[in-house]
Amino acid sequence: MSSRLAAVSLLLLAVPAFAPPAASTPPAAAPAAADAAAIAPSALKLDVNMRAWYVAPSGDLQFPGAGRDELTLESLNADSPRLAPYGQAFLTSDPWMVSLSGFGFSSERSGTSAFAASVGPLAIAPGDRLTTSLEFQSAQALLGYRLFAQSAPDWLRLWALAGLTVHSIDASLTSGGLTVQSDQTAVEINGGGMVGVNFIPELGADLWRTAGGGADSFSFDLATAFTYRPLPWLNIHAGYRFMAVNIEDGSGTQRFRWDGSLAGLFFGLGLRF
Repeated sequence: MSSRLAAVSLLLLAVPAFAPPAASTPPAAAPAAADAAAIAPSALKLDVNMRAWYVAPSGDLQFPGAGRDELTLESLNADSPRLAPYGQAFLTSDPWMVSLSGFGFSSERSGTSAFAASVGPLAIAPGDRLTTSLEFQSAQALLGYRLFAQSAPDWLRLWALAGLTVHSIDASLTSGGLTVQSDQTAVEINGGGMVGVNFIPELGADLWRTAGGGADSFSFDLATAFTYRPLPWLNIHAGYRFMAVNIEDGSGTQRFRWDGSLAGLFFGLGLRF
Protein backbone atom coordinates (compact mmCIF):
# COMPACT_ATOMS: atom_id res chain seq x y z
CA MET A 1 0.00 0.00 0.00
CA SER A 2 2.76 2.45 0.90
CA SER A 3 4.46 1.81 -2.47
CA ARG A 4 1.20 2.61 -4.30
CA LEU A 5 0.77 5.86 -2.39
CA ALA A 6 4.36 6.83 -3.20
CA ALA A 7 3.79 6.20 -6.93
CA VAL A 8 0.61 8.28 -6.96
CA SER A 9 2.43 11.10 -5.14
CA LEU A 10 5.23 11.10 -7.70
CA LEU A 11 2.69 11.19 -10.58
CA LEU A 12 0.88 14.19 -9.08
CA LEU A 13 4.16 16.04 -8.65
CA ALA A 14 5.14 15.36 -12.29
CA VAL A 15 1.88 16.69 -13.87
CA PRO A 16 2.69 20.42 -13.43
CA ALA A 17 6.07 19.88 -15.08
CA PHE A 18 4.43 18.65 -18.33
CA ALA A 19 1.40 20.96 -18.29
CA PRO A 20 1.37 23.67 -21.05
CA PRO A 21 2.34 27.10 -19.81
CA ALA A 22 -0.52 29.43 -19.00
CA ALA A 23 -1.39 31.89 -21.78
CA SER A 24 -0.06 35.34 -21.04
CA THR A 25 -2.10 38.45 -21.74
CA PRO A 26 -0.31 40.66 -24.31
CA PRO A 27 0.34 44.21 -23.23
CA ALA A 28 -2.09 46.82 -24.49
CA ALA A 29 -1.02 48.52 -27.72
CA ALA A 30 0.35 52.00 -27.36
CA PRO A 31 -2.08 54.74 -28.44
CA ALA A 32 0.27 55.83 -31.21
CA ALA A 33 0.50 52.36 -32.78
CA ALA A 34 -2.38 52.96 -35.19
CA ASP A 35 -0.91 56.26 -36.33
CA ALA A 36 2.53 54.72 -36.77
CA ALA A 37 1.07 51.96 -38.93
CA ALA A 38 -0.82 54.47 -41.03
CA ILE A 39 2.35 56.31 -42.00
CA ALA A 40 4.74 53.34 -42.15
CA PRO A 41 6.73 52.93 -45.39
CA SER A 42 4.63 51.25 -48.06
CA ALA A 43 5.34 49.04 -51.04
CA LEU A 44 6.20 50.51 -54.42
CA LYS A 45 3.08 51.77 -56.26
CA LEU A 46 2.64 53.12 -59.78
CA ASP A 47 -0.38 55.30 -60.65
CA VAL A 48 -0.98 56.36 -64.27
CA ASN A 49 -3.61 59.04 -64.92
CA MET A 50 -4.90 59.70 -68.46
CA ARG A 51 -6.80 62.97 -68.82
CA ALA A 52 -8.44 65.38 -71.23
CA TRP A 53 -7.97 69.06 -70.41
CA TYR A 54 -10.54 71.52 -71.81
CA VAL A 55 -8.12 74.43 -71.81
CA ALA A 56 -8.25 78.01 -73.06
CA PRO A 57 -5.15 80.17 -73.65
CA SER A 58 -4.94 83.88 -72.97
CA GLY A 59 -2.42 86.68 -72.71
CA ASP A 60 -0.18 88.95 -74.78
CA LEU A 61 1.94 87.76 -77.71
CA GLN A 62 4.83 89.73 -79.21
CA PHE A 63 6.61 88.56 -82.37
CA PRO A 64 10.11 89.52 -83.49
CA GLY A 65 9.94 92.56 -85.73
CA ALA A 66 6.82 93.91 -84.06
CA GLY A 67 8.62 96.65 -82.17
CA ARG A 68 6.81 97.26 -78.93
CA ASP A 69 3.43 96.15 -80.28
CA GLU A 70 1.88 93.28 -78.33
CA LEU A 71 -1.09 91.40 -79.72
CA THR A 72 -3.59 89.75 -77.41
CA LEU A 73 -4.78 86.24 -78.15
CA GLU A 74 -8.31 87.61 -77.78
CA SER A 75 -7.76 90.16 -80.58
CA LEU A 76 -6.31 87.35 -82.75
CA ASN A 77 -9.36 85.16 -82.08
CA ALA A 78 -6.98 82.54 -80.65
CA ASP A 79 -8.34 82.24 -77.11
CA SER A 80 -11.01 79.57 -77.70
CA PRO A 81 -10.85 76.46 -75.49
CA ARG A 82 -9.65 73.16 -76.88
CA LEU A 83 -9.37 69.59 -75.61
CA ALA A 84 -5.73 68.78 -74.89
CA PRO A 85 -4.15 65.47 -73.85
CA TYR A 86 -2.80 65.62 -70.31
CA GLY A 87 -1.10 62.75 -68.50
CA GLN A 88 0.48 62.23 -65.10
CA ALA A 89 2.22 59.27 -63.48
CA PHE A 90 3.22 58.77 -59.83
CA LEU A 91 5.80 56.29 -58.58
CA THR A 92 5.47 56.12 -54.80
CA SER A 93 7.38 54.35 -52.07
CA ASP A 94 6.42 56.25 -48.95
CA PRO A 95 7.83 58.70 -47.92
CA TRP A 96 9.23 59.32 -51.43
CA MET A 97 7.37 60.05 -54.65
CA VAL A 98 8.33 60.73 -58.28
CA SER A 99 5.82 62.55 -60.50
CA LEU A 100 6.05 62.77 -64.31
CA SER A 101 3.48 64.85 -66.18
CA GLY A 102 2.93 66.55 -69.50
CA PHE A 103 0.38 68.04 -71.86
CA GLY A 104 0.17 69.47 -75.37
CA PHE A 105 -2.07 72.26 -76.67
CA SER A 106 -2.57 73.14 -80.32
CA SER A 107 -4.83 75.74 -81.92
CA GLU A 108 -5.19 77.34 -85.34
CA ARG A 109 -7.74 80.09 -85.82
CA SER A 110 -8.64 82.37 -88.69
CA GLY A 111 -10.52 85.64 -88.54
CA THR A 112 -10.75 89.20 -89.70
CA SER A 113 -8.43 91.79 -88.19
CA ALA A 114 -10.04 94.60 -86.20
CA PHE A 115 -6.76 96.49 -85.73
CA ALA A 116 -3.76 97.85 -87.60
CA ALA A 117 -0.26 96.62 -86.77
CA SER A 118 3.14 96.07 -88.30
CA VAL A 119 4.62 92.67 -87.41
CA GLY A 120 7.86 91.94 -89.21
CA PRO A 121 6.98 91.62 -92.93
CA LEU A 122 3.25 91.80 -92.13
CA ALA A 123 1.44 95.12 -92.55
CA ILE A 124 -1.94 94.36 -91.00
CA ALA A 125 -4.91 96.62 -91.65
CA PRO A 126 -8.46 96.40 -90.29
CA GLY A 127 -10.43 93.87 -92.33
CA ASP A 128 -7.39 91.77 -93.32
CA ARG A 129 -7.63 88.02 -93.01
CA LEU A 130 -5.44 86.63 -90.21
CA THR A 131 -4.51 83.06 -89.34
CA THR A 132 -2.97 82.47 -85.91
CA SER A 133 -1.32 79.19 -84.93
CA LEU A 134 -0.27 78.40 -81.37
CA GLU A 135 1.28 75.18 -80.11
CA PHE A 136 2.42 74.77 -76.53
CA GLN A 137 3.83 71.72 -74.76
CA SER A 138 4.98 71.34 -71.19
CA ALA A 139 6.63 68.42 -69.39
CA GLN A 140 7.47 68.25 -65.70
CA ALA A 141 9.49 65.89 -63.48
CA LEU A 142 9.15 66.29 -59.71
CA LEU A 143 10.62 64.55 -56.68
CA GLY A 144 8.38 64.61 -53.62
CA TYR A 145 8.94 63.89 -49.94
CA ARG A 146 6.07 63.34 -47.50
CA LEU A 147 6.38 65.76 -44.62
CA PHE A 148 3.24 64.82 -42.71
CA ALA A 149 0.49 62.20 -42.63
CA GLN A 150 -2.48 61.88 -40.31
CA SER A 151 -4.52 58.71 -39.90
CA ALA A 152 -8.31 58.29 -39.70
CA PRO A 153 -10.88 59.78 -39.51
CA ASP A 154 -9.53 62.29 -42.07
CA TRP A 155 -6.35 60.95 -43.62
CA LEU A 156 -4.32 64.06 -44.42
CA ARG A 157 -0.95 64.18 -46.15
CA LEU A 158 1.49 66.95 -47.06
CA TRP A 159 4.30 66.67 -49.63
CA ALA A 160 7.21 68.94 -50.55
CA LEU A 161 8.02 68.99 -54.29
CA ALA A 162 11.05 70.02 -56.36
CA GLY A 163 12.08 69.37 -59.94
CA LEU A 164 12.34 70.56 -63.54
CA THR A 165 9.84 71.83 -66.12
CA VAL A 166 10.40 72.18 -69.87
CA HIS A 167 8.12 74.44 -71.95
CA SER A 168 8.01 74.59 -75.73
CA ILE A 169 6.03 77.16 -77.73
CA ASP A 170 5.60 77.57 -81.48
CA ALA A 171 3.56 80.58 -82.60
CA SER A 172 2.91 82.00 -86.05
CA LEU A 173 0.83 84.72 -87.68
CA THR A 174 -0.12 84.68 -91.38
CA SER A 175 -1.67 87.46 -93.45
CA GLY A 176 -1.61 88.22 -97.18
CA GLY A 177 0.46 85.14 -97.94
CA LEU A 178 3.25 86.19 -95.55
CA THR A 179 4.07 84.54 -92.21
CA VAL A 180 5.95 85.58 -89.09
CA GLN A 181 6.87 82.70 -86.80
CA SER A 182 8.84 81.98 -83.63
CA ASP A 183 9.52 78.86 -81.57
CA GLN A 184 11.12 78.84 -78.14
CA THR A 185 12.08 76.30 -75.49
CA ALA A 186 12.50 77.14 -71.82
CA VAL A 187 13.83 75.03 -68.92
CA GLU A 188 12.84 75.90 -65.36
CA ILE A 189 13.66 74.81 -61.83
CA ASN A 190 10.42 74.41 -59.86
CA GLY A 191 9.39 73.92 -56.25
CA GLY A 192 6.09 73.62 -54.45
CA GLY A 193 3.87 71.29 -52.50
CA MET A 194 0.84 69.04 -52.51
CA VAL A 195 -1.92 68.60 -49.92
CA GLY A 196 -4.17 65.55 -50.07
CA VAL A 197 -7.13 64.42 -48.00
CA ASN A 198 -9.37 61.34 -48.02
CA PHE A 199 -12.96 62.14 -47.06
CA ILE A 200 -13.78 58.42 -47.12
CA PRO A 201 -11.57 55.53 -48.28
CA GLU A 202 -13.01 55.74 -51.82
CA LEU A 203 -13.14 59.55 -52.19
CA GLY A 204 -10.38 62.12 -51.85
CA ALA A 205 -8.97 65.38 -53.14
CA ASP A 206 -5.52 66.78 -53.95
CA LEU A 207 -4.23 70.34 -54.33
CA TRP A 208 -0.97 70.95 -56.23
CA ARG A 209 1.01 74.16 -56.42
CA THR A 210 4.40 74.69 -58.09
CA ALA A 211 6.28 77.77 -59.25
CA GLY A 212 9.69 78.42 -60.72
CA GLY A 213 11.70 79.94 -63.47
CA GLY A 214 14.73 79.83 -65.72
CA ALA A 215 16.89 82.18 -67.73
CA ASP A 216 14.04 83.34 -70.00
CA SER A 217 10.83 82.15 -68.36
CA PHE A 218 8.68 81.97 -65.26
CA SER A 219 5.61 79.86 -64.52
CA PHE A 220 3.06 79.29 -61.78
CA ASP A 221 0.99 76.10 -61.80
CA LEU A 222 -2.05 75.36 -59.63
CA ALA A 223 -4.26 72.27 -59.92
CA THR A 224 -6.90 70.55 -57.82
CA ALA A 225 -8.56 67.20 -58.43
CA PHE A 226 -11.31 65.13 -56.82
CA THR A 227 -10.79 61.40 -57.11
CA TYR A 228 -13.25 58.51 -56.73
CA ARG A 229 -11.78 55.00 -56.51
CA PRO A 230 -14.51 52.36 -57.10
CA LEU A 231 -11.87 49.61 -57.29
CA PRO A 232 -8.41 49.42 -55.71
CA TRP A 233 -6.78 49.58 -59.15
CA LEU A 234 -9.10 52.13 -60.82
CA ASN A 235 -9.87 55.80 -60.19
CA ILE A 236 -12.13 58.38 -61.83
CA HIS A 237 -11.16 62.01 -61.33
CA ALA A 238 -11.99 65.57 -62.37
CA GLY A 239 -10.50 68.92 -61.51
CA TYR A 240 -9.29 72.36 -62.56
CA ARG A 241 -5.84 73.55 -63.59
CA PHE A 242 -4.44 77.06 -64.03
CA MET A 243 -0.96 77.70 -65.42
CA ALA A 244 0.52 81.18 -65.83
CA VAL A 245 3.54 81.38 -68.15
CA ASN A 246 5.95 84.11 -69.21
CA ILE A 247 8.48 83.19 -71.92
CA GLU A 248 10.84 85.71 -73.54
CA ASP A 249 13.69 85.58 -76.02
CA GLY A 250 15.72 88.32 -77.68
CA SER A 251 15.51 92.04 -77.07
CA GLY A 252 14.40 95.25 -78.69
CA THR A 253 12.53 94.91 -81.96
CA GLN A 254 13.60 91.25 -82.22
CA ARG A 255 12.06 90.19 -78.94
CA PHE A 256 9.62 87.30 -78.72
CA ARG A 257 7.37 87.26 -75.67
CA TRP A 258 4.32 85.39 -74.48
CA ASP A 259 2.89 86.55 -71.17
CA GLY A 260 -0.24 84.47 -70.73
CA SER A 261 -2.00 81.56 -69.12
CA LEU A 262 -3.75 78.25 -69.77
CA ALA A 263 -6.79 77.33 -67.69
CA GLY A 264 -9.69 74.93 -67.68
CA LEU A 265 -11.37 71.80 -66.37
CA PHE A 266 -9.95 68.31 -66.83
CA PHE A 267 -11.31 64.80 -66.35
CA GLY A 268 -9.89 61.29 -66.74
CA LEU A 269 -9.23 57.78 -65.55
CA GLY A 270 -6.34 56.35 -63.57
CA LEU A 271 -4.84 52.86 -63.16
CA ARG A 272 -2.77 51.56 -60.26
CA PHE A 273 -0.16 48.85 -60.75
